[in-house]
Amino acid sequence: MVDDAIDIARFVPHSGLMLLLDEFVRKDEHSLVARFTFREDTPFVRDGAAGAWVALELMAQAIAAYAGYQGRMRGEPPKIGFLIGSRHFSCTHAAFPVGTTVTITVECQLQDESGLGSFRGTVSSGDVTATATLAVFQPNNVEEFLLRAGF
Repeated sequence: MVDDAIDIARFVPHSGLMLLLDEFVRKDEHSLVARFTFREDTPFVRDGAAGAWVALELMAQAIAAYAGYQGRMRGEPPKIGFLIGSRHFSCTHAAFPVGTTVTITVECQLQDESGLGSFRGTVSSGDVTATATLAVFQPNNVEEFLLRAGF
């Protein structure tokens, strides 16, 4: 379990307005649950709502928090990771209106030593539910990986 007083920002490389997680709800060996409330100043909000596709970013950040929490337990700082892709994305509504508080749940389905992982994600609030399977990659050395990839 995760203490609600823990600052979720300590576990992700995101900051400022780009941090789309407000708080931990719980964490166990294979999953993490967080919450977020959409505000007027939330990136991606247009005309009072954020498109349903923002659920993918919420899931990806929850995966980053999951990995960051595991790393912290090993004495490591949060690392940059990459969303490789998603499958089976669906959402019951087209948007999340400002003021909506969502619960983000990610469950690890696969995680290997190379940094590849697969997670099942859900973003929900009342009658709005988004789901997807996300493929992620967190290289051991981000700088080396980016150099080798030509960035």
